[in-house]
Amino acid sequence: MVTAFAIANPGLEDLVEHEVVNLWPASQPQAERGGVTFQVTLGDLHRRLPELRVATRVLIRVAEFVAKDFPKLHKRTLALGWRHWLAKDAEVKVKVASQASRLKIKRRVEEVVAEAIEESRPPTRGLKTSSSLAAQIYVRLDQDRAMISVDASGELMHKRGDREEVGRAPLRETWAAAVVQRLRALLDRTAESSWMWIEPMAGTAVFAREWRAERPQRDWALGRMILFRQQAELASESDQTAHGTLSVDPIAHWCFAESNPARRQGLKVWLAEEESATLAESSRQLGEILIGVLASSSSGIQAALPRVVVVNPPWGVRLKSPEAVPTRAKQAEFLEDLEKNFGPAIVAVVFPRTREGLAGAPAGWREMKPLQFKVGGLPVVARFFEVRARLPR
Repeated sequence: MVTAFAIANPGLEDLVEHEVVNLWPASQPQAERGGVTFQVTLGDLHRRLPELRVATRVLIRVAEFVAKDFPKLHKRTLALGWRHWLAKDAEVKVKVASQASRLKIKRRVEEVVAEAIEESRPPTRGLKTSSSLAAQIYVRLDQDRAMISVDASGELMHKRGDREEVGRAPLRETWAAAVVQRLRALLDRTAESSWMWIEPMAGTAVFAREWRAERPQRDWALGRMILFRQQAELASESDQTAHGTLSVDPIAHWCFAESNPARRQGLKVWLAEEESATLAESSRQLGEILIGVLASSSSGIQAALPRVVVVNPPWGVRLKSPEAVPTRAKQAEFLEDLEKNFGPAIVAVVFPRTREGLAGAPAGWREMKPLQFKVGGLPVVARFFEVRARLPR
């Protein structure tokens, strides 16, 4: 059993804790600013690490000790048995965070820790890693205490390995996963039903991809650079069922609008195996298609399906666009357009926060608890709405 720490973007700690509870129910998670601490075996962590969607990185705590000077830091680090933690061909990189410590020179801390780790490992005899991953060692100094951890993730966890064509200002998958987690909770509260999923500004359909929660196509440091005794650590078959996931996908029809030809082609390929999907060149065109569905019984689309609309419009903060929503008035107008064009039952929309405050919702919309976080340092709010008159009964 080890202590692990799932790093969360500020404002998303509760959602990461929810994920940890679902994946490792007996892990005793404790949310704190910046992430969630939990207890887990390395085998269980290795097996279910790819299922974490909102966390940005997972660290495994190796040791915590007092280090008032560099010789003590070197001695204690050397004694940690790194040959049992790191693959023989693992390249080692060290990152340091320091607060009120006597060891103020971060570069020197990096050098001392790296030297101690290399001294404790057997000679590599020219071995070179065949992976692009490195063993990332994190050192946190707080006054006279040093905490040393290894990174189980490798690359940041928003990199799922499934998106080659992205927009100029894409929403990271971890942020999209946070929005999707809230949407799942809203859909779970309604009567069992099939839904129509609508992304009127789809990009690469990051929200839909997170909803489907496809396994990331990437490498992980744990199991490649970070070692564990797999046969002894892996959980039993009876413990390998998924937690907190929908047994049947309630999305019966997918609708996307995307103006970029390359991304639209990528969506077409991604949707190739879907039995029911609509792909349009613009939000307006998609709205016209869906309005036409109401008057046609031969379209192949179930017009009566309740609609969940998920959208991340341009914010107009860094990238200018005629569709940008940087002000309260623009955001109110945008919400009214969603009501007019799509007649949603549930809405999730990501807006930049404004000095004027939140825009009012269209008549009949009921706002749920928002989700506030920062994207690239910009404060944003994911707003969620229900339209009770259209909810399944």
